[in-house]
Amino acid sequence: MDTTRLKRTGFASLASMVAARAGFLASVQPLQAIEDVPIDASLGRVLARDIKARFPVPWFDKSAMDGYAINASDSFGASVQDPRELRVAGRVAIEDEPSCKVIPGSAVKVATGSVIPAGADAVIKIEDTDLDPSGERVLVYKQIVPGGNIIQSGEDYGENQIVLATGRKVRPEDIGVLATLGHSRVTVTRHPRVAIFATGNELVDLGDLHADETGVADPRRAGPCKLVDSNRHAIGAFVTMAGGIVARAMMLPDDENVIKDEISAAIASCDMVVTTGGTSVGERDFIPTIISSHHEVLYHGIAMKPGAATLLGTSGGKPIIGASGFPVAAEIAMLYFGMPAIR
Repeated sequence: MDTTRLKRTGFASLASMVAARAGFLASVQPLQAIEDVPIDASLGRVLARDIKARFPVPWFDKSAMDGYAINASDSFGASVQDPRELRVAGRVAIEDEPSCKVIPGSAVKVATGSVIPAGADAVIKIEDTDLDPSGERVLVYKQIVPGGNIIQSGEDYGENQIVLATGRKVRPEDIGVLATLGHSRVTVTRHPRVAIFATGNELVDLGDLHADETGVADPRRAGPCKLVDSNRHAIGAFVTMAGGIVARAMMLPDDENVIKDEISAAIASCDMVVTTGGTSVGERDFIPTIISSHHEVLYHGIAMKPGAATLLGTSGGKPIIGASGFPVAAEIAMLYFGMPAIR
């Protein structure tokens, strides 16, 4: 890339945002580093391995209703006018293993979630029955087909079924599934580590300003033509929102060697580098020269407004974004290029 000519003549052409994003994202190498985390800390993390059911879920036939486990054939022809009468042989609470079984002409009372006792092939809803005053016999007012109101073993997940696939971002409901499958920990890709460098001699750190008792500082006291570095804070928030970790966040002066060394160090220790400022064609805009000389420029000059001077680069598959120092332009660059690269 001829940065000398660029500084002299400006951008000869601008890449479309769509083409630039597609090419940039295609250059990003997926993270290979993985780690195990407790499932309660896995929300939003990306699964690094398939999650399989090691056993059928549920692993027993269970009732889908409160009612009576029966032999379905004992209900055939039943109606309100002509109910079927069955002997109550026992009951199964939701936490109990059955101690009785269903034989023709009998019924066992069950709760939603109860194990289906041996001999039963259907559950008649309690609303379709009446228990006689003695509690020993039940009238069935409706017929039911075999399998009715029974959740079969393996109906949710079969043994060895892939339940959650590699690459899935863990959702709240997935954490419940993981617990159901017996997983207390899960293997996920490591959070991408991102370095953020705000460049410019005009910048001051918010923390260096004296704040009043309400926690508010007056940036004007930093001196004329000084600006609070807001970009590091905003970009850091975008990184966190996308699932990354801010590993380094610094202000850098308009010094080519300092900027070059910090970017090189960040490439060695982090997974992504974002800079703000210094991407245009001014004499102190060093980012294009540094990236083209020591890394690789993919796009410089993109048809976006604000932010036409945005630079997209790579170094060994690690993405580099040289965003404008103008806060709105930097935020657009993170929304359109940065966050998708992190995700």
